[in-house]
Amino acid sequence: MHFSILDAEAYLGLAGVGAILTVVIAAAIITGVLSSLAFFRANRHGDDARSGVPWLKAAGALGSLWLVTAIVSPVIEYFLRQGRRAGSGDSSSFEFGMQQFPIFTNFFMYTALATFQVAQIEFTIGLDYASILSREREVSGFFDEASPVPHVIGLVVYICILVINAADLACSELYYSGVDTAFWPMKMAVLSLDAALWLFSIGGLISTACQHYAAPQKRLWKILMAMNSVTAFHHGGLTILAGFYGVIITQENLVCLSTFISYAQLIFSSWMFVLCLSIGYGVSVMAYKNGGLWTKDISSHISLEEAKLHCLD
Repeated sequence: MHFSILDAEAYLGLAGVGAILTVVIAAAIITGVLSSLAFFRANRHGDDARSGVPWLKAAGALGSLWLVTAIVSPVIEYFLRQGRRAGSGDSSSFEFGMQQFPIFTNFFMYTALATFQVAQIEFTIGLDYASILSREREVSGFFDEASPVPHVIGLVVYICILVINAADLACSELYYSGVDTAFWPMKMAVLSLDAALWLFSIGGLISTACQHYAAPQKRLWKILMAMNSVTAFHHGGLTILAGFYGVIITQENLVCLSTFISYAQLIFSSWMFVLCLSIGYGVSVMAYKNGGLWTKDISSHISLEEAKLHCLD
């Protein structure tokens, strides 16, 4: 989906264009601030339960790049098209060049969302680690050598999403270079991206929900449930919007509606990403401030259980 200032000006006027850009710019500023804070303040400290911190930092950086591109690209395109009205030359080459803006904006967006998904998965697996360690009453092993399992799962998810994202990029380049047969593969790739992210987020939500009975650190469990729920809602909304857009874009009499869907997608996705990143940052910084909040909760739980056993004796 592509936000075009010319289309927005035609349907909403300059005031509408300004409102849309203001909303997205605000999201970009917040994302940039959160990304900077996460980079300087969040730390893993060898803690398995916080193995998602590096991925969270990468997601914040990629999200900032995506939103900056989403803001700058339509502005550059607007002025280039305005200057083009009085110019001449190969219009097909010009249009192909203009389409590079939305193509790479979408590429950065899905890369950022996929990276955040890996962070979420690793935090969820970290919660499971914490639960197991609390049941075994072993805290010392919490800072031992990290298990490769979360990293393997995260990389598999990441690679799957990036492969589909690369396929979407290739199909988009082919279609806008004049290969009409690449239209439907391009649309299916976008829908597949949203659906895959949605399924992964639902899987993470279910996995986290199933740990409620074993997790002594209820506070973190609730925060991770909130993060997984928001992410699932985010990707579910994007999947629905992508489905509508894929159908409407083929109907000439509904071009206006497809334009509004592209505005909605940009605003919805940017602010949902801000919310997800805020929750993820909260998880990381809470752990950082308390010298390992995950471990601290486990220690408290074990001390309480030992006190109960001592009273029974």
